[in-house]
Amino acid sequence: MAISSLPTYTLPASKFLSSITTFVNQLRFKDTLYPTDMVRDFVNNCKVGKVDTGKGIVFTFKKALQPVNNLSTTSSVLTITPPQTAQEIIEIDNYKVIPLSVSRTLLFDAVPRGELVDTWLNFLYSLMEDTKTFHEFDVLVAELLAWTPTQATQTIQIDQLNTTGLTGADLKAVQEINATEIARVVRKTLNNLQNKSTKYTDVSTTLTALSPDKLRLVMNDTYETDFLSRAMASLYHSDKVGEMFANVPKDVLNEEIFTNQPTTIGFLMDKEKLAMADYYKLQMSFTDASTLFTNSFLHFAYGKGIFANAVGIKFVANVI
Repeated sequence: MAISSLPTYTLPASKFLSSITTFVNQLRFKDTLYPTDMVRDFVNNCKVGKVDTGKGIVFTFKKALQPVNNLSTTSSVLTITPPQTAQEIIEIDNYKVIPLSVSRTLLFDAVPRGELVDTWLNFLYSLMEDTKTFHEFDVLVAELLAWTPTQATQTIQIDQLNTTGLTGADLKAVQEINATEIARVVRKTLNNLQNKSTKYTDVSTTLTALSPDKLRLVMNDTYETDFLSRAMASLYHSDKVGEMFANVPKDVLNEEIFTNQPTTIGFLMDKEKLAMADYYKLQMSFTDASTLFTNSFLHFAYGKGIFANAVGIKFVANVI
């Protein structure tokens, strides 16, 4: 028999008899590492579908309008006028696996009641799915921040007054001016995108025109919080906050993500500009008879990328 002391916790003496110890007989589970709405929503808004067979998804884009000709008695129905289109591919090229090892048999010595084993195992197994979601979030954020617009018109500077040294009423007034300017420029850009233009894609020959519900706004929380708490709250009644951007899906990323790009206010882009396509997701397990551990593996594959022919705009703060 092995006799040893607990390394981290000593069972207290009973209040009934100090010569006996009490038991810790409650085991609860606290999920403090969980994909939040910010993480899940951003990932879900990037998903463009599942690939069942083949190596990816081909997206076809309209590049230009067809000509409008005058009616003529000399025209010919045999004249060929093909449409101008472009194609881009999301290729499935990322194959990942998440391992997890547990022992149902050995877990029984860590619980006060046997029925808790399955609850504990379910709690542990959820870590694989959570890991997958965080991984997808990280790679998509990295893809977005690494994107550099190719046309000068795709990078829009928004003037922001320097708040250094300001306090009290002066600071509040300048913050409201800055936030209101963000709202004005973003709203104006939304309106501009509804008319045909070749200014807003990475391919200068691609013509676009999009309604707000076809777009997506991704905001740096440094500027989003000021926008909501100052500009919108000062301009509208509380129940109207955000109405300026109605019908535009919006993601907010925390300011730590923009540590290396502190002047990036956000992005306004086609819903499918930043895209991820799923291939397979499956979980398999086997029990190692020599260790009593069950080794589980969550396999998943995906493709990701940024479409050059889709609208993409980057808002950058111009501190003055």
